Amino acid sequence: MFKSKKIITLTLAAALFAGQAYAAKLPKTEEELKDFIIKTVMENPHAVINVLMANPEMVLETAQNGSKKLQIIGLKNQWIIDKRTTKEIRTEGRPVLGDKKAAITMVQFTNFNCPHCKSAKATMNGLLQEHKDIKLVLKFMPLEPTGPSITAAKWYHAIAQQNPEQALHFYDTVTDNIELLQKDGENYLKKVVETLAIDKGKFAQAIFEDTAANKMLQEDREDAEKLGISGTPCFVINNVVIRGALPPEFFKEALNIALAKETPEPEQVKRFEKLINTQKK
Repeated sequence: MFKSKKIITLTLAAALFAGQAYAAKLPKTEEELKDFIIKTVMENPHAVINVLMANPEMVLETAQNGSKKLQIIGLKNQWIIDKRTTKEIRTEGRPVLGDKKAAITMVQFTNFNCPHCKSAKATMNGLLQEHKDIKLVLKFMPLEPTGPSITAAKWYHAIAQQNPEQALHFYDTVTDNIELLQKDGENYLKKVVETLAIDKGKFAQAIFEDTAANKMLQEDREDAEKLGISGTPCFVINNVVIRGALPPEFFKEALNIALAKETPEPEQVKRFEKLINTQKK
């Protein structure tokens, strides 16, 4: 609201400087103000350009805010449509972040070789702290057919078979040190495993047999494919699919829709945004 008033004030100032003849015609109502601004801009384009050139930061901020608002509206509509369709995702036998008894399950599709997944981890930790009724289950979607990310995903599942907490510790350590994973690959993963409180013999046997870990990873891939997920990170909660490491304010909007008992129609979202914008003017 403050920014829009400032823009109007600057525009009027530039227009008034263009000629004292406008002084006697200053508008008294909002409608007259709108007509006055349009007329002034049309008759004094150079004055307006001078104002914009003198305030580039304000112009950029206004454009970015407008773009972000449109982006949120589009995402809201998509999330509302998502919520109408039940999403079947297998989470059995996987470690849980947060309260295991929490009523609501959020699933995160992640990739050990994904920098955005690392930044999303902080958002998830904050979310679980704020919402004790939500628990998080990780599913892995390595985008490379071979390499350290798929090895890490298999090892995570193998560790989880004997100690879920240590599997989550493995996830935290490797995700927080993605640079070391990219640099040293499997050698780095071996160093991390050495620090874990697990039976190394059983772990080696699980990796050698490869059956259970491969089954889990195959289920992760199949679930991602069914949902049309092609990148990471991606989150699913109450049938709402949240794609990418969104800014916290975007994620909050998605969460509000996912947790709402009643969800408006997509068109209602647009009308609501229009009403709010009108009231702010």
